[in-house]
Amino acid sequence: MIDYDKDQQTISRYNFPNYIKRSIQELQGIASVIIYDNKVDDNEIRLLIEWTKKHNDIITEYPINELAPLLKQIINQGKSTKVMVPQVCITLTANLFSK
Repeated sequence: MIDYDKDQQTISRYNFPNYIKRSIQELQGIASVIIYDNKVDDNEIRLLIEWTKKHNDIITEYPINELAPLLKQIINQGKSTKVMVPQVCITLTANLFSK
């Protein structure tokens, strides 16, 4: 029987770039919904919060690290404010769709 546990760290390190790419694509999907109507409602904020919690291990990786302060501010408030709506749209567009 093969002991995969001892190789888990190597396997995770090998797959990490794909994990980041897949996570960013998921966030791009959420961002597309937010940017489409240029409004941020509580359901969209909830999606961002859930995504951030699920992907907390890559919050320091680019381009997520550019969004992290804004996402943390939203999470701390638990909802969006009118001031945050343009910030969210601009930040998501600049960091996720610039390439």
